Amino acid sequence: MGQAIPQADNRQQLIGIARQRAFDTYLRFGRWPETPSSAAERKAVDPASAVPAKATRFYVWRSAGDDKVRDSHAERNGQLFAWADPPAGGHPGTEPNCRCWAEPYYGDPAIPDALQPLRHDHQVDATGLMAWASIETLTRSDGSLAQSLVTARDGTQIRAEFAGTRVSRRVTLPTGETVRLDSSAGVQSVSIGDDPRPLFQSAWTARGPRVIRARQHVAFLGDAQTLIDPDVGADPAATGREPAVVTILPNVSGLLTLAFVSLYSMLQAAPASQGLSEGDEPVVVFRAWTVGPNSQPIPIFVDAMTAEQIKQTCTRLSDVQEWADEAVAVLETERPNLTEQTYGIRVHGYVDRIIRLKKSEFPLLYEDIHSEISFLPSGQPAYRGQTSSVRYDVYETVPPQNPELVCVFDIKTGDARIRFEQLTRMAASARASNPGAMILILEVHPNSNHGNGRR
Repeated sequence: MGQAIPQADNRQQLIGIARQRAFDTYLRFGRWPETPSSAAERKAVDPASAVPAKATRFYVWRSAGDDKVRDSHAERNGQLFAWADPPAGGHPGTEPNCRCWAEPYYGDPAIPDALQPLRHDHQVDATGLMAWASIETLTRSDGSLAQSLVTARDGTQIRAEFAGTRVSRRVTLPTGETVRLDSSAGVQSVSIGDDPRPLFQSAWTARGPRVIRARQHVAFLGDAQTLIDPDVGADPAATGREPAVVTILPNVSGLLTLAFVSLYSMLQAAPASQGLSEGDEPVVVFRAWTVGPNSQPIPIFVDAMTAEQIKQTCTRLSDVQEWADEAVAVLETERPNLTEQTYGIRVHGYVDRIIRLKKSEFPLLYEDIHSEISFLPSGQPAYRGQTSSVRYDVYETVPPQNPELVCVFDIKTGDARIRFEQLTRMAASARASNPGAMILILEVHPNSNHGNGRR
């Protein structure tokens, strides 16, 4: 049975004291204090109650929020469920055509973090091959992540906290500049430095991510700017409020892009440190607000979404994954004799041939998908290898459902990730060729088990 998400009550003062005690103990002894076992805790760590491949024991049911949602699923929206105890009809996305999704609930609603033991783990990459140099985590007794600190190879730090439905991340770049991203219920709030007011908020909807609130038009984040508190406005006398707090920011889009790409890379390279479940899809989204030689695509969203959420927006995700997995299966016997580069070329070539064949046989059915396509910075089509051109492995446009959407699938066969320069060039080129569009960039990692591993 579902239950309402617990609200703050008069226990908060006690919990606050307990949290402070736990934190003090950790600072002094490097460990979190043990608490007496209880029936609730024994249930929390019972292996029989665990659900494989899930980062949490609980989730909050989220619906698409439109008139197509089943009445029974609309009633469940916002309710808390356990993975080990599915409601009638199954978990979100189980029933045919269900577009609902499960938002992770970190922790046990019956046991505050301060009143349960947390396990501390520290990993260091001595090989120099990983995108991260070190990872520290605090994990609850039920296996869900409470906190993590990831230090990337370039010195970027990502500090994250996971509590209930809220995930708070602070990305500190090597320059010392910080970007904060707080996510809950599909809404992401983006802030700069220690400013408590979000620069803007984005929401993941059935039609993809949208900027739902901003302190000024996001299209101008590439310029030095003056930001005004939207609750007061430019004329505080008209509202009777205190004078508006004004912030002067430099080129924010560059700072945001660095932070977003750093987080996106870590969602791919170290998913467990970011609380991801098997099958979650990291995605970074840019918005091509304007067209012109000096305009920039602005990053508006970065997170890991469920496959159900992504497929509502990028409908070809399943196809691309299937074709990439098929390529790996076909080339499995040849792989030991191929270099990593040659193997990657062969996989990309196989997927390209599948797509071209399907477009030839069913031109209308596959008119929305393109493979091995290149564009110049101006947005004009280019031939492969043309100077300054940008090549896309698979490129999906969705004009019938959403004319403002482009999905870019980057197929990765090894440990390599999308580099900052590559990602920004991809976004800029897609912006030029699709004015005003949202550009969703996803990595696809093929495997020979046809979808049984992480994408």
